[in-house]
Amino acid sequence: MAKMTRKEYTRRRLFYGVLMFAAAALATTGVAIWLLFSTLGVTANGGMTVAEVAMSPLSFTSLTVDGEEVVSGETLQGVGFVFDSLAGDDSGRVSWNGVSSEKLSLQISGVLMGAQHLSSFSYILTLPQGILDAAEKGYVDISRFYDAQSGQFKEVPISLSDDGVLVSDGADSAFRFDFSIALQWGTRFQNMNPSIYFDTVGLGEPLEEVKSTLQDLQTTVLEGMDPRNYRPTYTLTLMASPNE
Repeated sequence: MAKMTRKEYTRRRLFYGVLMFAAAALATTGVAIWLLFSTLGVTANGGMTVAEVAMSPLSFTSLTVDGEEVVSGETLQGVGFVFDSLAGDDSGRVSWNGVSSEKLSLQISGVLMGAQHLSSFSYILTLPQGILDAAEKGYVDISRFYDAQSGQFKEVPISLSDDGVLVSDGADSAFRFDFSIALQWGTRFQNMNPSIYFDTVGLGEPLEEVKSTLQDLQTTVLEGMDPRNYRPTYTLTLMASPNE
């Protein structure tokens, strides 16, 4: 085996030194972005207030959001949407921290009594200003729940055939419902999680642009508030109307 000259040895050491520095730099910047994005996920999880509007003789009971029982007049703490990296995404410039991850859907369940009189069932999801602003910037898609042109939240119908089952004991009927409410990522990320977008389609976007975008996403959702003291609150209004 041929021996390396001192010049070749020095050059090889320098080459590997550059490789190690590059690897360390990539690891450091990756962690910086991961921390930035993970902070958003932790602090964006807020609360959910549920309002019930059931015209006589209808009434709601056994309401839950993500398995949490709804107590009239109280806000469910920690129930909301989490804007974070995709669970299991352990590689790339934006990655998962192994703890907090994307949660853009809520599961709603309950029972509507007097369902033999039920004509229509719907809900309105009222979103905080930070989410409206994030949607305007293309970060999230809330078009199913909000009409940007009119500035009004939409009434979303619940299917009486697909989102529940009618149970009857002869004299009375109950509609046991179970449906999900989901937000989506917006056009800025081509409707995919940023942790996937910035490592695939958006791979060519400069590192500084990635960091500034994620920082702006966090600031926008939290309305510029201190993440240690602010939690966005969402309001879900369930509405049931009887036959005329």
